[in-house]
Amino acid sequence: MNNWRNYCNYRRKKNDDGTYSHFIVVDGKYIEVEESLYREYAVMTRKMKYMELDIKRNRTKQDPQTGRRELDENGQTVVLPERETSLDKLMEADWDFPNGEQATDEVVIALMESAALHDAIEQLDAGEQALIRALYFDDVSAAAFAKISKVDRSTIVRRRDKILLKLRELMSN
Repeated sequence: MNNWRNYCNYRRKKNDDGTYSHFIVVDGKYIEVEESLYREYAVMTRKMKYMELDIKRNRTKQDPQTGRRELDENGQTVVLPERETSLDKLMEADWDFPNGEQATDEVVIALMESAALHDAIEQLDAGEQALIRALYFDDVSAAAFAKISKVDRSTIVRRRDKILLKLRELMSN
């Protein structure tokens, strides 16, 4: 995040003896606090800003090699959806819930997990995406994918396991 000092209401000052004094802003005044309180306050503040700013912004899709924004067929920047999903947004998007009934917590959670999984898959490189899509979305067996790729089946299985660990890590973050 650029210009973090614009919203940062905590500071650390180096003393003459090389130690640091820690301050937080309360009612517009700097109050000196213990380091543990300062650190906890800094973490809490950053998490709040993440929820308010980072997670709610639409991101643009970027080319992995060049880092430039990708454009669609009309020359417009490709925008990825927000990372936050709520029941209100799902209803505004006319999501179809089973039997026309009101969505249960389980359905909403499953939809949010599905969106998180697809976001995580988009963060994989092209080869990893191809393997996951083939094995789990196109119902291609590991042996068939190995034959198409001209690679040993055990190599495909190892790659799959490594990618699944990577996806698990991406989704936990």
